Amino acid sequence: QSAKPDTGGMLGSDYRVGPGDHIYLSVPQRPDLNRQLAVGDDGNVNLPLVGNVQVRGLNKTEIESKLLQSLREYYPSVNKVEVNISQALSNVIFVAGEVRFPGKYSFPESSVNLWEAVREAGGPSPTANLSSVRVVQDRSRGGQSQLVDVQSAIENGTVQNLPILRPGDTIFVPRAQTVFVS
Repeated sequence: QSAKPDTGGMLGSDYRVGPGDHIYLSVPQRPDLNRQLAVGDDGNVNLPLVGNVQVRGLNKTEIESKLLQSLREYYPSVNKVEVNISQALSNVIFVAGEVRFPGKYSFPESSVNLWEAVREAGGPSPTANLSSVRVVQDRSRGGQSQLVDVQSAIENGTVQNLPILRPGDTIFVPRAQTVFVS
């Protein structure tokens, strides 16, 4: 399952929504209820008449079930809802520096390996220094920073042992030092 820059697009069914994500609600029996819903910082979406419904941490199927149950209390004719995650912004990892496509990437899982994130950003550029990649934790988890030798992991075949990233983390791949010999 691959990450999508900036949008959820075709995320896997195991993707769990969080604050900042956007979901599109489709109600076949009541098209007037079709709408784009933003997941608030509290993990809720707001439905007309129904009010707030907690969806944080739920996948697509679980959200459909919960929204259907909530809507049926006020709209008994509703017997089906469809939900699509239109923007996945909660499981975002930022990849900067010497990669082919720097940017923010949303991943279907809430944790991803450092090398997977670099590859998803197009891989390292020809001028990248993979021996000292900086990983900065999201501020909500302390904002700790560490240098990681990705080059050695590649050479030793141990990329699976590279640090696991969490939502909000930032990777910075520095430029290799140019040495001039005269």
